[in-house]
Amino acid sequence: MSDEGEGSKQPDLDEVDVDAVSEEMTDEVLNMMSQVFNQDLTSEVDEGNRQDAVDEVSDFLSGFTEVFESDPSEEEITEYLVQNYNQIAAEILGSDYDNDQDSFMAFFELYEQIDEVMEGVRESHETLGCPEYFDCVKSLSEDLVEEGKSLDFTDGFESISSEGRMVLLQQMLSRYDDKLEIVFENPEIEDGETAKKYLRVYERECEFFKDTAALPIFAVELHKEKETNLDDLRGKRLSTYVNMVSAKSRSRINLLSNPICSDYRNSIAHDDFLIDPVDKEVELLDGDDLVECLSFVELHDLVVETICLTQSLFLFYTLVVHDQNYSVKEELQGNFSE
Repeated sequence: MSDEGEGSKQPDLDEVDVDAVSEEMTDEVLNMMSQVFNQDLTSEVDEGNRQDAVDEVSDFLSGFTEVFESDPSEEEITEYLVQNYNQIAAEILGSDYDNDQDSFMAFFELYEQIDEVMEGVRESHETLGCPEYFDCVKSLSEDLVEEGKSLDFTDGFESISSEGRMVLLQQMLSRYDDKLEIVFENPEIEDGETAKKYLRVYERECEFFKDTAALPIFAVELHKEKETNLDDLRGKRLSTYVNMVSAKSRSRINLLSNPICSDYRNSIAHDDFLIDPVDKEVELLDGDDLVECLSFVELHDLVVETICLTQSLFLFYTLVVHDQNYSVKEELQGNFSE
């Protein structure tokens, strides 16, 4: 390799204490995830599992230092990183990874599996009768990639302060709870207790919408080539987000506000509702005023629709990253076939 000056010299890997760095990195990840989930995970992970994690990191770092000590080419570094990415991704997807397989071909296959996961989500929404929300965010994601703005989108997310990103992740993950379990265990609302559970799910889903609505709004503003700061779009009231998403200037995401009603959410949040198990209906109130009267069937359908919406919003950022990487994969695959 040519000598390009002091700034291009690689670090002396002999000075790296792999064991110490592995311990430090493992503890840092545990601390970060504790902040995301708002609970002390460091005390909940037993020493055996923690040591397994340390060993995994140590193996990766040891392999990494060995690669660099051999004065590798860029292609060899890429090969090594892709191979390790494949192993990690295969574990997440529950797939078997063949170490003897060409790393790039394995990379292509794993992306096909991720596509299958996304298609499975879309199919489940179609079964529930509400695939339009997934289709909306998927189309928005694909357009960002096609227009070369997907990196602007992900950079916008990264531009949020680390504390802000942590809060956003914590809000998203804390809202993404057992809502589907309630629906699957109670496919029909047959009594007042189940109706109340559905009302609470709707309340939480409205909060989730409030936490994530800034992302598709930001994407639309990028599509319209408007100067927008994602951080400035966060932290608004639910009713404000409903108005922003349903604005005529953002017609392509108008439907994302369809099942969200701030008046409904307010009634539920203030326990201002009456459940009639005899007539199988729920009255949502604002003091003495009737906001809406929903039959048990209407409440069920509204909650299922809202869950499909918020699942789609939950996946939106992942879809953008995946679609961006998928376009790179297609380009790489094209190069391999030439």
